[in-house]
Amino acid sequence: MRIKEFFKDIELECKCGCGCKPSEAAIQNLYALRLLFAEPIRITSGRRCPSYNEQIGGKPNSKHVAGTAFDCKVKKEDELRFITLAYMCGFQGVGFKDNVFIHIDTRQTDAMWGY
Repeated sequence: MRIKEFFKDIELECKCGCGCKPSEAAIQNLYALRLLFAEPIRITSGRRCPSYNEQIGGKPNSKHVAGTAFDCKVKKEDELRFITLAYMCGFQGVGFKDNVFIHIDTRQTDAMWGY
């Protein structure tokens, strides 16, 4: 797997600089998604340490803290295709804010919501 051909560490790791990284399983799912999607995916939020998550007002039980979530930005016309492919790649949780970001995570049961 060559995840670095599509994503920079700074996109995936905690923004506070602590070095927390997403789970390997979540990275593998993200890589598969990028290959199928075949278009750029901008990660606006990846792994978060508990301190940074609290600082930005994230939920204490956020999948970002667990290292299993990404907030992504794709072209508006590609959002539905992106969500469909995310489910195919093992992302069971999808939160959607129209033309702002799409949250994807690897929770155990299907869930979809809007912001």
